[in-house]
Amino acid sequence: FAPVAVALPAGDARAEYLRARIENNAILPFQRQDSGMIIPLVTANALLIRPPFAPAIQSGSLVPYLHV
Repeated sequence: FAPVAVALPAGDARAEYLRARIENNAILPFQRQDSGMIIPLVTANALLIRPPFAPAIQSGSLVPYLHV
């Protein structure tokens, strides 16, 4: 788990694995998660895990992630 650097909106019915970077001991998801975005895919060092129907969360909340 790591604190998220930005607030995240509530999720929908699908699980999400957001491309992100661990910076300054916090996880920062990339703003654009489009599948065609190559730079975030290459520079990501973590995947932030959002389960189905995840509630909105505030900056600083602890979130699960996978280190890649």
